Amino acid sequence: MTHPLLSALSLYDLALARAETLAPGVLAFGETPPDASSREVPYLIVDPDAGFDEVARADGLVSARRGRFDVRCCGSSRRQALFALDAARGAFADWRPYPLDRRFGAVRETDAGPLIEDKSVPTDPRFSFTLTFDLDD
Repeated sequence: MTHPLLSALSLYDLALARAETLAPGVLAFGETPPDASSREVPYLIVDPDAGFDEVARADGLVSARRGRFDVRCCGSSRRQALFALDAARGAFADWRPYPLDRRFGAVRETDAGPLIEDKSVPTDPRFSFTLTFDLDD
């Protein structure tokens, strides 16, 4: 019996909904927010990722898909970015986006980027970390 492969759109929607549960302490967005709505607050930006298909059969057909999404943990200060980072790790630790489907386990953090400082607007600095989460199909 073959199962439909993991949908990138479905995983992204579920990840964004999960991040939105952190409000009002940490805001969540599905794209880069306007400056006015993200100034002086910790926030997350959930970015979709294409993931990749695995071919493990002699017939060359795709046998599994690895889903992925990125979470940018941001703020107007280093402390806000670190607060957002801790909140994101807490929200996605042991999170099972498809709890009724035994094919899928919990997402796992597979990469973390260094602190990025954006001081291109001197009166509105931004700081961020990026986390990558994977889900095996």
